[in-house]
Amino acid sequence: MSDDPQPDEPAPTGLVAKLRRRLAGQEFLKHVLTLMTGTASAQVLQFVAMIFVGRLFTDTEFGVYVLVMSAVSAIVPVAAGRYELAVVLPERDNDARQLLRLSTWINVGISLVTIVVMLVISPWLAHVMTDQAQPDAATTEASLRFWLYFTGPMVFLVTQLGVMSYWLTRTKNFRQVAQNKIYQSVSVSGLQVGTGFIGMGVSGLVIATIAGYSASLWNLLRNTKGQYRITGETASKREVARRYWKMPVLNGPNALVDSVRLNGINALVGANYAAGPVGQFGMAWRLLQAPMGLINAAVAQVFFQRLATVKRGDMVRIVRQAIVRSAVVGIIPFALIWALGPWILPFVLGQQWELAGEISRVLVPWLYLNFITSPISTVFVTVQRQLTMLLFSIAYMAVPLSILAFFAGDLLVTMSQVSWAMAGLLVVFLVLALLVSWQYDRSFGLKKDEDEALA
Repeated sequence: MSDDPQPDEPAPTGLVAKLRRRLAGQEFLKHVLTLMTGTASAQVLQFVAMIFVGRLFTDTEFGVYVLVMSAVSAIVPVAAGRYELAVVLPERDNDARQLLRLSTWINVGISLVTIVVMLVISPWLAHVMTDQAQPDAATTEASLRFWLYFTGPMVFLVTQLGVMSYWLTRTKNFRQVAQNKIYQSVSVSGLQVGTGFIGMGVSGLVIATIAGYSASLWNLLRNTKGQYRITGETASKREVARRYWKMPVLNGPNALVDSVRLNGINALVGANYAAGPVGQFGMAWRLLQAPMGLINAAVAQVFFQRLATVKRGDMVRIVRQAIVRSAVVGIIPFALIWALGPWILPFVLGQQWELAGEISRVLVPWLYLNFITSPISTVFVTVQRQLTMLLFSIAYMAVPLSILAFFAGDLLVTMSQVSWAMAGLLVVFLVLALLVSWQYDRSFGLKKDEDEALA
């Protein structure tokens, strides 16, 4: 073999090679695209599955399922004490692992309490969420009452998947996040379609959800085995709980308020308009959130990790860029939803979902502003301004629930009022996010020791 120096190999050319070279120096963009790839695949699979779900289940069956999941979703945001949000913050990995264990134990406790509580209140809760004026009220209430008993196990599964995702965010293992999204979508959606084909009704939707989330959690734990072992010096669970006390004390109420808002809307629609309209609203919301969540879920997860390490002076610039980016990206998709939603949803799902198509149009103002604000929602946690977020969340909860509770008339008119009111409040949210970012850049509102804990 010749000892002569070999000439350098020519750099690869072509569009793919250029894209790879560009991504090599753009870590944020690379992580976002990794998550978007997984999320896109998961959303496509879910969207295709929803076409079958819409044709295999009635709107009443789907409405009961939405109400059951609303009970689950009402508890999930606080089931780990909000300590899961702090997993990305500690300087030492062992402290983060301790927070992960603390979150898991709290999740176990809350889930067990939920099982006991639901054994007591499920009959009352099912009665409240069912419009008693409807001819099928008794059947709907009985079905809802039975499946509410399974709220506790579902709370644990959904929460624990969220807890684990924050560890993956800390370690920048976004590829595993993306892969697990696909696995979860295939598991849940595939099982729901399968149970629909054999006519299992509401039971098929719920059982498929439990089985799918169980499989997804098992897959995630299997692929991250050995990452959670604590070796060496670490703080105790009590110490990390005390260090990040603002998560449950300030962020916890905020999450609970958001949960009451989101799931209270479904409950009030059920109480005032029956399970069928709940199914119509739930279907419209799910199908619209799926493509919009494709971008925002990826950006928000990477963005949170970036915000946790941002230097003073850069916060406003980063937040402003995120707002402008989302606003521009969302214009065309939401214009198409407004124009085509009333036609395309019944065409794809079947004529029984005509109301869902009309609802999709009236939700556009709200969802567009929600699309813009979602990536920057964690800025209040990052700069330790949870109280500001809590006060806003209370108003954000009170407005839609008040409209539905006291001014409920025609469903489309009422939801249009809710949509525009929420869009206006989200404009206020954008102003607040920029304000707290500006204050953070100027060392306002944070004590020195709090600032060092975030570094």
